[in-house]
Amino acid sequence: MSQESVLNFKVNQESKQIKKRTYSFSNAVNNDLAILVRERKNSFAFLFDENFQVKSKFDFVYKKKSKYNVVLGETILGSQYSLLYSNSIKNRFCVFTVDFDSKSSILKELKIDFQNDRYLKTISHKNILYVLSTSNKDDEIIIRKLNADYEFEIIKSHTLKLEKNQKLYTQDFLSNGFWATIKPNVVKIDNRIPNAIEQVSKENKIYVQNDNLYLTFDNSTEFTVVYSINLVNFSIEKKKYNYPKGKIDEFKKFNSYFFDNKLFQIASSNKEMIFEVKSLENEVLKSYYFNKETPIDIKNSPIIQDGNTALPFVTKREFEETSKFLRKISSGNLGVSVYKKDDAYHFTIGGVKDVSYSMGAPMIMSGPTPITINNQVHYMPSPNPVFSSYQSYAGTKSTYFNTKLDLDFNYLKGEVDDNVFEKIKNYSESLKHISGEDVFFHKDQLLFSYFNMKNAEFNLVKF
Repeated sequence: MSQESVLNFKVNQESKQIKKRTYSFSNAVNNDLAILVRERKNSFAFLFDENFQVKSKFDFVYKKKSKYNVVLGETILGSQYSLLYSNSIKNRFCVFTVDFDSKSSILKELKIDFQNDRYLKTISHKNILYVLSTSNKDDEIIIRKLNADYEFEIIKSHTLKLEKNQKLYTQDFLSNGFWATIKPNVVKIDNRIPNAIEQVSKENKIYVQNDNLYLTFDNSTEFTVVYSINLVNFSIEKKKYNYPKGKIDEFKKFNSYFFDNKLFQIASSNKEMIFEVKSLENEVLKSYYFNKETPIDIKNSPIIQDGNTALPFVTKREFEETSKFLRKISSGNLGVSVYKKDDAYHFTIGGVKDVSYSMGAPMIMSGPTPITINNQVHYMPSPNPVFSSYQSYAGTKSTYFNTKLDLDFNYLKGEVDDNVFEKIKNYSESLKHISGEDVFFHKDQLLFSYFNMKNAEFNLVKF
C-alpha cells in the first residue's frame, strides 16, 4: 500500500468536523497545478509550478448563488483559473474564477443564447473550455468557446447526417403521456484509464485525443458511425465501420470503443460473439470469435458478475460457462474498454443489464457524494471523466471478463493485475478521516488526492 507522495501541505481549516471539497486544475500549457479546498464559505487556493513549488496562495470567501449547483468544466487563462457552473436544467450559467496574480476571486453570471439549440456537453482542451450543444432537430452540433472576455463565442456548427435511431438527446416517456425528462444521450470518455462497463456500454460517446474530438454512435444495426472534429481548424469528417457478421444468426447487440487511433467493435447474441480491432482506414487488424459451445480462450480472468445476485449479501460471482456469459450480456447493453500498460493492451469485455444509476445530480467540486439506492451506496457523477470512471467501480451491475493482448493484438497468457482504480480504491479504504477525494491526470501522470481532516493536510499521491 506504499505509494509515492508528491505533495502535501497544511490548510488552516475551520473545523475538523466539516467535510472538505476540492478541485484540481492541471495547466496543459506550463504544467502548473492549482488546487482549491473549500469548507462551507472559507476557501483556500494554492498554485504550484511543475516541480510542486508554491507560486501563489491565498484565502477567500466562497460566494456563489445556490442555483448554480453543477460544475460543467474548467478553463485557464494566464493567472486566472475558472470553473463553469450551471443550474440543474442548464439554462443559467456562471463562471467562478480565482486569480493568483491579484489573489482574488470573481463570480460572473453568463448568458448563453441557445436560441434553437440546447446544451450537450463541455470539453476542456489545452486550457480552453468548449461548450457543445445540439439543435432541437438533433441534427446539428454547435461549438462555443469561453473566450478571454468570459463570453461564449460560437466557433463552428456542423450538420450531422445521423441514422434513424441515432440521437444526441433522449426523452423519457411516462405512462401518463407526458415526457418526463429530456437529457443528453452521450457520455464523455477519457480513454487513458480503465473505464467500467457501465461507462462504455453507452451507445454514444465523446472522446478527445490529441487535437481531435471524436463522436461515436453505436445505435445502428449495421455500423459504427464516427465523426471526428479537428480542434485546431474545426473541420469535420464522417466515417462508417461495419459491424461483424454472425456465423450462426444475426447479431442484435453492438458497441465500440475508440482508443489509440483504433476502433474496437463488439457484436453478440446469446449464441455467439465477435470482437474485432479495426484501423481508422477500416482494415480489420484482428478478430476473435467464440460461441456458446466452446470456452472463451482469450480470458485472463474468470467471467465475473458484479452487482446484486439471487443470494443475499452476495454481490460478486465467478463462472466459466460461455453460454451463461453470452446469455447475460446479450440481455442488456454490450461494452468493451481498453487501456495500455507495460507494452500491452488490457481489455474488459462484457455487458450491463441494468446500467449504472445515473442520477445527473449536482456536484459543486470534485469528490464523491454518496447516495443510497436499493441499500447500495453509489456516487453522483463528476464533471471530471477520470473521476467519474473511478466512481463507476464503487457500485456496478455487470458481467465481464478481462484479457490482455500484445501490441499486435495477439493473446497474452498470464494473470492480470488489479487495474489502477482498484488499487486507488484499496488505498483509499486504508485511510481514515479523509474527504474531498479526487482522481485526475497531471503531466500525464494519474494522481489521487484527498484531505486529511484530522491532520488538516492536503495530500497528493502518485499511482
